[in-house]
Amino acid sequence: MPNRRDFLKQAGKGSLVAAATGAGLSSFGSNEASAAETTPKHLKLIIRGDDVGYSEVCNIGTFKAVDQGPVTSLDVMFDCPGTIDALEQLRKRPWLSIGWHNHCWGKPILSPEKVPSLVGKDGHFKWSVRDGTALVGDGMKKREEAAKLEDQVNYDEVVAEFRAQMQLCVVIVGRPPDTGGMGGHSLVSKAAAQVAEEFGLKSGWFAHAPTNFTMNGAVFNYPAVPAKPEYRHLNIEMASGMDSIGKYAFDPPGKFEAERYDPMAGLRSDGGKFLEKEILQMAFHPGFIDDYLATDGGIQFTMNRLRVLDAHFLCSQELHEWLKEHHVELINQRDALNGTHEYQNHLKEVGSDLCMI
Repeated sequence: MPNRRDFLKQAGKGSLVAAATGAGLSSFGSNEASAAETTPKHLKLIIRGDDVGYSEVCNIGTFKAVDQGPVTSLDVMFDCPGTIDALEQLRKRPWLSIGWHNHCWGKPILSPEKVPSLVGKDGHFKWSVRDGTALVGDGMKKREEAAKLEDQVNYDEVVAEFRAQMQLCVVIVGRPPDTGGMGGHSLVSKAAAQVAEEFGLKSGWFAHAPTNFTMNGAVFNYPAVPAKPEYRHLNIEMASGMDSIGKYAFDPPGKFEAERYDPMAGLRSDGGKFLEKEILQMAFHPGFIDDYLATDGGIQFTMNRLRVLDAHFLCSQELHEWLKEHHVELINQRDALNGTHEYQNHLKEVGSDLCMI
């Protein structure tokens, strides 16, 4: 199994490296003014891994995509069996940014006696699809019914639980997450927004295009969401995977076909519109499957099949060659927000030919 250094050194060798390197060198003039005029515009890309910490086995696939692939940021669920393992691994990889992936699919960190309004009969969050009180319908319909329980809580208990989750990250990693805490109007969502602000998490920092898809027979239409005013000048956008990379991820026309899920083909066919962007974030779900994930309900029966495929795609030589060919600059979320070069400095340190500084 190649390590990250060897894998990245091999990525995109040959004519692609020569072409990209030549283009990069020719863009530099004798002074900063001429360099600014001749430097070609290129995409800055955040590749985000989601649902991190779902289980320790799932984390194996996630961190394979980090160490052998170009994943630059991880969104962590702080209430699942693999959370502590994920945070311990993140502590060793400071070049990654961390997001708060607040699904609440697991169990509260605080004891049930301290947050009784949050838990169901099995100890999980009562709106989790694992909880017996939320087993209504199938797939996304089940999740919609369960979400109604997010308003049937004690607000102070939710705040206490979310503070405990952020503090867990501080204790293990040494700092809170970088981003997260926005979205929704339920009491749970409002509590998440409050705690995110308390711990300095950035939210609402990217724009999201409208998204339309079908899952398990249910049709979902999400409108475009602009970035908050204070972040709009950064021109950060979220890629809509449902339109291209993930066009076969769900069920067209009503049946999921894992063999048709081909994110590399999506990049080849629709990558042009991505390359025109200034800063783009793409989200994937790399991970391996164990009994904990396999026995989860609803959406996970579909998503679990994608996780292994995403891990394979993100570690593929084809993806690395595409990144190199199109002179894509890999960055993490802090880089996008602060104008830093943390991830590129990491690539430089390991001797990767994906480094552009």
